[in-house]
Amino acid sequence: MDDIKLSGINWNLTEDSNFLATTATRLAQSLSADHVLIGELGTDGHTCSTLAYVVSGEPVDNIVYDLKDTPCADVYCGEVCLINGDVQQQYPKDALLVDLGVTSYTGVPLIDSEGKVVGILSALFANSLPLGSEENIRALFMMAAELIASHLEHIKKRQQLLLADTIIETIGEGIALCDRNRHIILTNPAFSRITGYSADELIGKHTSILRSDYHSEEFYEDIWHTSAREGRWSGEVWGVNKKGDLFPAWQTNNPIKSSQGSIEYYAILISDISERKAAEQKIRFQANYDPVTQLPNRHLLLSRLNDAIQMSKRHLKHCAVLFLDLDMFKTINDSLGHQAGDQLLQLVAKRLTEGLRESDTVARLGGDEFTIIVNDMESAQDAEVIADKLLQQLAQPFQLDHHPVTITGSIGIAAYPQDGDNPDKLLSYADQAMYNAKNRGKNCFSFFTATMQQQAERRLVLKHQLEEAIAAKDIGVAYQPIINIENGQIEKFEALARWQHQGKFISPVEFIPVAEEFGMIPRIGEIILEKSCELLRQLQRAGFTNLQFAINRSAKEFPRSGEAEPNWLDVLEDHQLPASAICFEVTESILAPDNLDQKRYFNKLKNAGAQIAIDDFGTGYSSLSYLRKFPVDILKIDRSFIAEFTNREDDLTLVSTIIAMARSLNLKVVAEGVEDQEQLNKLMELGCNYAQGFYFSKPIEAEQVLPYLQKWAEQLNVAVG
Repeated sequence: MDDIKLSGINWNLTEDSNFLATTATRLAQSLSADHVLIGELGTDGHTCSTLAYVVSGEPVDNIVYDLKDTPCADVYCGEVCLINGDVQQQYPKDALLVDLGVTSYTGVPLIDSEGKVVGILSALFANSLPLGSEENIRALFMMAAELIASHLEHIKKRQQLLLADTIIETIGEGIALCDRNRHIILTNPAFSRITGYSADELIGKHTSILRSDYHSEEFYEDIWHTSAREGRWSGEVWGVNKKGDLFPAWQTNNPIKSSQGSIEYYAILISDISERKAAEQKIRFQANYDPVTQLPNRHLLLSRLNDAIQMSKRHLKHCAVLFLDLDMFKTINDSLGHQAGDQLLQLVAKRLTEGLRESDTVARLGGDEFTIIVNDMESAQDAEVIADKLLQQLAQPFQLDHHPVTITGSIGIAAYPQDGDNPDKLLSYADQAMYNAKNRGKNCFSFFTATMQQQAERRLVLKHQLEEAIAAKDIGVAYQPIINIENGQIEKFEALARWQHQGKFISPVEFIPVAEEFGMIPRIGEIILEKSCELLRQLQRAGFTNLQFAINRSAKEFPRSGEAEPNWLDVLEDHQLPASAICFEVTESILAPDNLDQKRYFNKLKNAGAQIAIDDFGTGYSSLSYLRKFPVDILKIDRSFIAEFTNREDDLTLVSTIIAMARSLNLKVVAEGVEDQEQLNKLMELGCNYAQGFYFSKPIEAEQVLPYLQKWAEQLNVAVG
């Protein structure tokens, strides 16, 4: 019904583009109303905002006015107000009625299809109401109000549809609508972006176009059955896009039912979760795999070892843990740099993996330690064959950029069931067996034994006892003289750690590795430096003013980036000793080119006047080229080269080469382990500067140093005289 006739008013709903303004105007003209307005409640809930406002038959700008104490407030409450002649008396606080000269008022609520008041229609008159019949006016307003409310509701729904359409078009989630037979009716741009198909390519197609082989047919059917039965389904789905690639999505299916309750459509919502899945995969990888070698880490290793034990238990088989530690890896890592070290670890990981079955596991626990789980063995002795094979594979040279490197390994073996059925225990036992292989000379394997467990328990006991000794500063120091070969003078002493527990001597060979393993070396070093400074000060007061003490320092004692520097120079200052009174001895692994922080502290010590000595020189790997880059003063030739150098040509060549090289670099040389006159004569012939060893003296206690010096001086004077 396009045209409606009511009391001479023509309501054209299709041709008028401004329905509200036209309706208000025609009502004003028909009723001779001075003011007609169509309004809605303001957002604050206390004002009325007009949607159309007509004054004297002409549309004017919309206004906002306060509802309090006005007849419009009553209309908003759902009342129909028809007041003829005394409106100002009934609403004395409504100043607008006075300002506009209004005496009569008509107002009706605009009620939508759900019975909710959505606005008001009102007319204001300067005189009494026309038409002579209030009932006619009421009927006219009620009819107009119904049309206006319907129009407003239509506009609101259209706006909601437009908003929904905009949301659907711009939302990041893919939306598709399909019929009850699962044929796609429409999609939004996000759906096309996720699947790779355009809307034209999808419309009319069955939803199976997006299915992948990742899921079974039963999985997809369950989606639709659950949607129909429970009114919703949501979960992770791996679909296939237009290119044929798998993509992960979070999918929600919602059935849309008719008024009779039958399913007419399905709304499908999908979200691309590729980034989330990638992040989850990265987190899982980081939690279970080593970032350098991509091998399983300790967490995953223990899980797989537990599985191996359970499988062996069910099938009455054996499994074994092989704990492999690379020999001399630290020297290579320090000499060639950490980047080369990482490259070597990667090559080792690849070679170990290639040498085993797919059912076995190779893991990296950290550093240069690898662990292998060997499954499905008839006996524990089968692990011997595998260990021997791995050692042979490791022995083949590795190529690190331009550096060919040969490395060996030490392997410890612990097996289920004879050594235990607990993953942590088997791993610990294999670790202990590996140390036994190291002690046997490296490049070999060793099975776990009860004796090894006793040794491990012994290390823990020593750890606790050593901690107590350090806390009480109960670490002793012995001093071994270093002789100037040219003039026979004692110019230096090397300070060596000594420890007695409950009157029993504990060898440094036993307690120093424990101290290194449990991080106690820096505290032991502090005690030795403190006690050496006290003794050196006493010797100076006794007249021996040119002595120098050599203090051994672990590379772990030198500061890394961001760490506080040791107070070694402060200790010297506290004892009123010059820095030149101390020579700090370190192993040649400290010469690695990437040890920049250590080099800075070396320079600080050197600039203060202290000397730097490289201990056990010749036992490291490719360190000679780095000597020029570090502030080194002294090279100490390892005792293993001195022991047979008078009888072995290769040792003699090495010793003479080191001495000649040191001379060219203006470095002094100390030969360790000198035990006879023949060795001393040969060293003198080669131009070695200093000698140290049992030929002169074993390490002596602190209280024996002064008498020893005095006696040596007396003998030297007699010999010279």
